[in-house]
Amino acid sequence: MYKNGVVCSDCHNPHTAELKLPIETLCLQCHQADNYASTKHHKHSDNSTGAQCVNCHMPESTYMEIDARRDHGFHIPTPNLAKQLGTPDTCLSCHKDKDSQWSADKVNSWYLESFVSEEKDFVRVFSAINLTLNEKQLQGVASELSRIAQTPSYAGIIRASALSKMASVSNTNTIIAIARAVKNPDENIRLGAIEGAQTMRGAEKWRVLSPLLSDKVLAVRISTAFSLTSMWQDLTINQRTQLTPALNEYLTSQKFNSDRSFAHSNIGIVAAYQGDFKHAIATFTEGIRIEANFAQTYLNLSQVYYQQGQHQESIAILQQGKKANPDDASLPYNLGLAYIRIKDKTKAAEELAIATQLAPQNSHYFYVYGLSLEKNKPSVAYEALYQAYRLSNSPQHLYALCDMQVRHKSPLAQQCLKKLTPLVPKNVIQTLEQQLKY
Repeated sequence: MYKNGVVCSDCHNPHTAELKLPIETLCLQCHQADNYASTKHHKHSDNSTGAQCVNCHMPESTYMEIDARRDHGFHIPTPNLAKQLGTPDTCLSCHKDKDSQWSADKVNSWYLESFVSEEKDFVRVFSAINLTLNEKQLQGVASELSRIAQTPSYAGIIRASALSKMASVSNTNTIIAIARAVKNPDENIRLGAIEGAQTMRGAEKWRVLSPLLSDKVLAVRISTAFSLTSMWQDLTINQRTQLTPALNEYLTSQKFNSDRSFAHSNIGIVAAYQGDFKHAIATFTEGIRIEANFAQTYLNLSQVYYQQGQHQESIAILQQGKKANPDDASLPYNLGLAYIRIKDKTKAAEELAIATQLAPQNSHYFYVYGLSLEKNKPSVAYEALYQAYRLSNSPQHLYALCDMQVRHKSPLAQQCLKKLTPLVPKNVIQTLEQQLKY
């Protein structure tokens, strides 16, 4: 919609944000009533809820239990994708007694010539980022992201999203896509390129992003500045001088939100990158005072203490954060890591157990929890590592389990190796089997 020139004020009063017209006529400002406000299109009885454009193309979700908001993606319903990927199925908002197979069959029978699946091919690529893939599959995803990012027929926000996901998977094609995107006239695409470049190596990252420090759009300049500040200790005097004006703009933008903890946290991160740990600690501490229920500030402050070798201070601030945010799994998880660093595996295991309880779908938490239990509770460690594997389907997690069982000469080791065999190279299994014999 935005790509085709539709803006907020076409539907909303710019001063009150109220709708300018009755909801049933808003879409008909552009879409012809004969084609769209008819049963041949919406396939529902006239004047029914299913006949209203918004109920299919702008489904409503309730936030914080009281705040009902409509999706402004203006999507075409795709129950077939919902069935395959587990994404929301708009049809089931009303037809609660049905499933996505039913709605997919209905839509496919109604719209025989639909090309929406082909047009939304990016959905499968984006969703693959969250799957456990082998190296060949990852390279395929990276190449597909590069294709999407460089295809002008996609809306800018889709191309920008593809670029941002390149921080997770990359190859030569993604580097080329990011290098081209920083020169794109669409600022959203340039912002996506900045996010995608996060994992680039230092010199290459500076070469690609530094021209954006003088971009005409403030958001692009300050996003670039924050991204490059992580390299501060390795920059030359001239590079720091080039970075400083945009970085000062970034700091000013954060000070504008000084009533929120996240702003102090961001300022503290910059100070830590620059090696000014005293300022970083003071800034993080102020952020915690202002907003005690923002967990990230505790994590950032504990990290600074850790970098300075102040392990007890790091542990103390995580304990404080955990008490203030009892439902946040990241705090006990990081507290567990802090205890591991001081070789207190008993307390580490206790905290990591809490993290797995608060985030039962986080495979990495189970993985680290399992490793922490190896010496004292190996049988529980096996269970944790197997749960990590069940959640992730990652060969790495299964290998960790088999390796531990082999080292302990567990009677379960052979069963584990049998499961691992089709997932890893033959020499890996041979090495583990050899270790099991001796």
